Amino acid sequence: MKALQIVAAALGKSLGGISVTVDPKASTAYTNGKKVVLPVLPILADEERADVTLGLVCHESFHIRHTYLGGRLDGRPPAGIDYTPLKKRIQNALEDARIEHRGFRQYPGSRKFLDTLVAFAIREGWFRNPRRNTKPGNLVLFGLLFHYRAGFLEQHDLDNIAQTWEKKAIKTFGKRLWWQMLGIADNAVVASGPEACWLAADQICALLAGEDQEEDPDQESGSSSDSGEDAGSDDSSDSDDSELDSRQKAAKEAAASGEDDLDQVDLAEMVPVKRKQVSDMPPEPALSQPLKEHGNDADRLNPAQVESQRIYRKICGPLEAKLWARAQEEEWVTRTGTSGVVSSSLYAAHTTGRVFRTRVEGDSRSMTVHLLLDNSGSMGDVMNVEHSSYWAAAGALALVRLFASLGIDWSASWFDDVYYQGRGYSSAPMSPRDPWELFPGGYTDLPLGMSEAGKQLVCETETDRKLLLVLTDGGANESDTSALDAELMRQGIEVRYVLIGALAGFYFAKDRVSHGELADTAKAMIGAFRSFV
Repeated sequence: MKALQIVAAALGKSLGGISVTVDPKASTAYTNGKKVVLPVLPILADEERADVTLGLVCHESFHIRHTYLGGRLDGRPPAGIDYTPLKKRIQNALEDARIEHRGFRQYPGSRKFLDTLVAFAIREGWFRNPRRNTKPGNLVLFGLLFHYRAGFLEQHDLDNIAQTWEKKAIKTFGKRLWWQMLGIADNAVVASGPEACWLAADQICALLAGEDQEEDPDQESGSSSDSGEDAGSDDSSDSDDSELDSRQKAAKEAAASGEDDLDQVDLAEMVPVKRKQVSDMPPEPALSQPLKEHGNDADRLNPAQVESQRIYRKICGPLEAKLWARAQEEEWVTRTGTSGVVSSSLYAAHTTGRVFRTRVEGDSRSMTVHLLLDNSGSMGDVMNVEHSSYWAAAGALALVRLFASLGIDWSASWFDDVYYQGRGYSSAPMSPRDPWELFPGGYTDLPLGMSEAGKQLVCETETDRKLLLVLTDGGANESDTSALDAELMRQGIEVRYVLIGALAGFYFAKDRVSHGELADTAKAMIGAFRSFV
């Protein structure tokens, strides 16, 4: 199983910083020129389903990079080219070949996902042979689409299908016209800019409409003007004329095709989306409310804040030694002539009116930490010292104080059966403007929380080291949690667990998990970092 949401987000980022989002209301995968939007994305998926989805991510990402040029173009035809349904479909078929060809050259690893998607499309019947009554417009579209996918993109699973469509297209339109269409399209699929496919589509439509059409040598009459010609020659001439008229009629019918006459050629639009009940869809992330907007309810956090000071005194020494970046460089410049304190609060210095600079030696690494707090009903009341929620909040407050003092970017979020997003990543101390969840409820959907937090770390941070720290009382689906854990670790996100009040479980994490009774929360947090180097 693959953690699909995390892998899709990571793939988009690796393809040039492309954002990948999920909209359960969308009817298909698409791009608005700046981000990839997928319709329904499970947290976990089998290998093939994951690769098919990643193929769509690659395809739409290539559109963003090479069709929309990162949002600088809107995908509309260049000036002077009138829009018609057939013209748009031909442009799309040729543009798909052009962008994937360029994408494969830049990102060779993407071929695996697109090839899997094509093989899946054949098996599911999205890519199939023409029917007996296939309309001329579709013969043009799919003849071109499969010709370039099989030959130009070397997606050889389509070889037989491409040959069948091409034979039927030649039978319908004649060799000369088909070769002329390919001659126009050949230049478009290797062009550097997206306007080439629009221009090619415009020329092909003009050709079909008869504006540029040349006579097919196969259609030329074998008759001569010799008066001694036999009587059967008139019948042969009539037959050739009839065939020529039939081909010209098919070409004109193709050129006049409307929306209802044409099928979709874009990979993303072919994918059938299985509609789910609202209750089956993953809940959308919710934004937590800033403490200052909780009114008097914000006082519910006061007991945990007092406890956090005691926890901080216990953890600051051991964890500071673990977390302090040998890694960071600090500067403090002042002309005040008064006492100055280095921003990390590690050193104090006195200036004499001159520019003062302090540098803390170390390497060049940096770190981002994401705290993920269990907000489910089993955690209890944040004001009750006998409940896990109280100790989780106190421990988290102590940790964010430590992170801020070390200049480490941090964020906190919460989960039950919904994910509650906190503030953005920053090394600033916590303030009343920052959100905090005060009312636990719902069931423990840890895979959901880890998936959403992992996506944030993948998409929103550029630091060398990324850490996801989970504070929970356990009780989660450990099989799914283990799969998410493995994928996050593959993506370079180090996951550690503090099980508050739970004395067993999460053995898949080995030395990245620590258990502790409620009053031993500080000890459990230190234990979770025992293998941290």
